[in-house]
Amino acid sequence: MKMLKLTSPLLAVCLWWGCGLQQSPHTTDICIVFDRTDSIRNYPTAQILLSPFDLAHEKFQGIHMVFTTISDKDLNGRIEIDLKSQNELTSNIVERDADIKRFTIRVQHTLDSMRNEPTCSHSIVFRTIAREANSLAVSRADNKYLMVFSDLYEANDSVNFYHQNIQQQIRQHPDTVTARLERSLPLQRLGGVAIWLLYEPKSFADNNVFMPVATMYKHLFEAQGAQVHIATQFAVP
Repeated sequence: MKMLKLTSPLLAVCLWWGCGLQQSPHTTDICIVFDRTDSIRNYPTAQILLSPFDLAHEKFQGIHMVFTTISDKDLNGRIEIDLKSQNELTSNIVERDADIKRFTIRVQHTLDSMRNEPTCSHSIVFRTIAREANSLAVSRADNKYLMVFSDLYEANDSVNFYHQNIQQQIRQHPDTVTARLERSLPLQRLGGVAIWLLYEPKSFADNNVFMPVATMYKHLFEAQGAQVHIATQFAVP
């Protein structure tokens, strides 16, 4: 009886310790925004997008991906693809590998289909990005990534970044431009959201226009707590 009383607490401690070693698989929410209003030189593949997540070794993590576009409309189509997280101890490794393969193929098919969408003559950039950033802000995923493949040139009835006077404002008084943008759709607090502004300039002149715009956006989103990266391709730091 004394032995039973002694081993029972010990067994409970061992079980608690063993359970503590088995961590829950982490989850990631990703939103990818493609600009239909301009050609994208750095258009990604599924391998480029997914390689930072190392699915070959981190097989049981969960990844939820949303694909949408920047166009001349506020409301754009969305495609959602899920790789549900699983418990490593209760999962079948062969079936999980098959799930990952199907997930990767679906991502590539989605990229291929979106690449062939027609272009637009006007662009609603900020409201599209802000809407997706606000959506990620309330996500409960462990990691939240927003990738924007765009030159970020707003061109609509409200503001047109192609106009020389607006480009001068962006370089000299960016706060006046960001205030104008935020009036159209206010940003929530974006703590925990990482944003990648992804673009490959076509020329020296294009670079000189893009970088002030990207820097303005970086400061705008960082002011709300987001981490912002300006790059040509996505990579987890």
